[in-house]
This record gives sequence, structure tokens and C-alpha cells, in this order.
Amino acid sequence: MEEGRSFGEDLVAAVKQAVPQEKQADAAEAAIDLNARLNDFDLRQHSRDRLSVRLQASMVQTWEGKGGKRQKNTCKYRYDSEKKEAETWLAEGGGVAFGEAVAQALVTFAGWMNRDLEAFAAKTELRKTDEAPASCFREPRWYRLY
Repeated sequence: MEEGRSFGEDLVAAVKQAVPQEKQADAAEAAIDLNARLNDFDLRQHSRDRLSVRLQASMVQTWEGKGGKRQKNTCKYRYDSEKKEAETWLAEGGGVAFGEAVAQALVTFAGWMNRDLEAFAAKTELRKTDEAPASCFREPRWYRLY
């Protein structure tokens, strides 16, 4: 499954496709540096013959804050594939089922990352939905100040 692929590069390409072109800039011109990476890939067993795949990714935003000090924010994401019979995961050498799970995870991560970038740009916290987790951006709250 990994032959001829770089999952990190595939994730970056998916994020570039998810983020509107007018919001993208060359690294030299960008106010924020963005780094998206696939951190972990686990095969999980749920019952004797039912398995799923869990992938974890992160997005790191780095920018120059007030006084020229570099600031950084990290958002973390987790994707769990649907549970399938072991035979399905192993069919055709496992490449098809695993490839489909990874492809879906990358598209999903890219959408979530774009949603978080929009939340940061608007400075608006977004609630969890059926399709997406709560945004990584958090509005300041009085009880978080202490």
C-alpha cells in the first residue's frame, strides 16, 4: 500500500485542494506557515474478526505575533474507519481496503483542517457536527484565564 506513495505529501495535497485558492500564498508571502502531517496509523481489532483503521493527523500553524515573537498552534485530528470483516481488509493483499480507508481519511482531515483555518480566520469557535469535530479554535472564556 505504501509503495509509490507518501502519505504526508498526499495529506498536504488534499489540504491544498480543500483550502480555497484565494487563501493560499507562497511560503515567502504567507503570514502563517502551515504544516499538515499524518502522525499515526493503527489497525484496531474490535471483535474476533472485525477490524478498523485509526489515523491521526495534526496541523501546526506558525506565525509572527506581537513584538516579533513566533507563535504556534497545533490542532490534532483522529479518523476511525468503519469496522469491516478481517477478510475484507486482507482481500487482494489488503491494498484496496486500506487504500480506500487512507484516501477517505486524508480527504476528511483536509476538510476538518480547512474548517479550522476558517474558524481561526473568523475568530469563531465552531461546534461539533455529525460530519466534523469541534473546531480547534477556542474563544476566550473567563474561566480559562485563571
